[in-house]
Amino acid sequence: MNQNRSIEEIQPLLETRRALFSLLRQTFITEPTPEFLQAIIKEIDFTDFPFSDVQEEIRDGAKLVAEFCA
Repeated sequence: MNQNRSIEEIQPLLETRRALFSLLRQTFITEPTPEFLQAIIKEIDFTDFPFSDVQEEIRDGAKLVAEFCA
């Protein structure tokens, strides 16, 4: 895994993830469960494009962000 990626390189993914979670939270009367959010992420799998060359890095980074926010 390449550890030399800057935050600017993954910023579009982070913004997309934040927008998706915000949209889901605004759509429901109650907060969606973590399981539901994970199911949506797996269904959409937006890390496949346009970031397919760094997909593993992005997944690891997204996991760290999710753990930090939990």
